[in-house]
Amino acid sequence: MEDERKIGEQYMNIQQLMDYTTLGRNRAMQLGKESGACIKFGRRVFYSKQILDQYLESLLMS
Repeated sequence: MEDERKIGEQYMNIQQLMDYTTLGRNRAMQLGKESGACIKFGRRVFYSKQILDQYLESLLMS
């Protein structure tokens, strides 16, 4: 059960990504792809929070 919770904290679906970034669906999907945070499991798509955070930090530092 703890492993599932950790996975849930590390990866987001598109709705969670939209809430996290306060972007619309298309811009959130674009950001996920540009950052390399997009992970596909069959037809399902998840976004790595850790990779996305690193990408956003790199944008702020440059």
